[in-house]
Amino acid sequence: ENLPQVTTEEFQKDKLLIDGSTAVYTGTMRTRSDQGEIFSFAFCDIYEFRGQKVCQITSYMADFNTQS
Repeated sequence: ENLPQVTTEEFQKDKLLIDGSTAVYTGTMRTRSDQGEIFSFAFCDIYEFRGQKVCQITSYMADFNTQS
């Protein structure tokens, strides 16, 4: 299955929090699909490090789009 092509319209970095071997990065994003649909969402990515390398990434997304 082909994934739809999207263009980033807006990208807002919110917070970067670091504690020991864990970093948390949050923000919001708005994209436009190749059919012209706009999608808005917030994200939270959690990075776990082992030394200088990322050993695990956990990502969450909150969809801000409404269905009519």
